Amino acid sequence: MEVRKAVNQQEVTLTPVGMINTQSAPDFSTELMAAVDEYSKIILDFTELIYISSAGLRVILQGVNAGEDQNKEIEIIHANDEIKEVFELTGFSDFITVA
Repeated sequence: MEVRKAVNQQEVTLTPVGMINTQSAPDFSTELMAAVDEYSKIILDFTELIYISSAGLRVILQGVNAGEDQNKEIEIIHANDEIKEVFELTGFSDFITVA
């Protein structure tokens, strides 16, 4: 999995390409946690994400928790219908914006 990164002042957009699963979750976690430490707003652009496993959801949860601790904003954009459904069914859409 590749994670593309675009920076605009204190805002960063991370675009994971492919799948966030057990194998790729550690790499995605590294990128997300570094972004939480460095930027005030983190946008996760899921335009090119085709699958997210429970390992990926765990990384998102860790990022959201770390972001809340540091008063940072995290949102998800361009999620496909299947990924939106995963976030809705798991209750993640109750605490993170998924568009």
